[in-house]
Amino acid sequence: MIRTEAGMPTSRFCRLTGIPERTCRRWQPRARSEPPVRGPWPSPVAEAVEPFVIKHAEAHPAWGHRKIWALCRFDGHQVSASTVERIMRRGGLLAAVLWEIPKTSDR
Repeated sequence: MIRTEAGMPTSRFCRLTGIPERTCRRWQPRARSEPPVRGPWPSPVAEAVEPFVIKHAEAHPAWGHRKIWALCRFDGHQVSASTVERIMRRGGLLAAVLWEIPKTSDR
């Protein structure tokens, strides 16, 4: 009996998902032999807005990604704060964190 990656028998997996067992058994060797597809994925928004993020970040080195994001939004660019943070991290433009949130419990 051939088992799927999750340990479930192939025949039961096929019944639950509605995939013909013959098709599933044909897919199994290919799925086991090929490595999973991984990035890097294209990021057109980040590439389009990167020069503006870098310009603002270099002009204001003490500011964090949220203020830089607000400046970019004010300039009319549709970009998320996480994308701005990623661009700044990749360019080494994030300032070091100088404070720490105090712990309120002994966990």
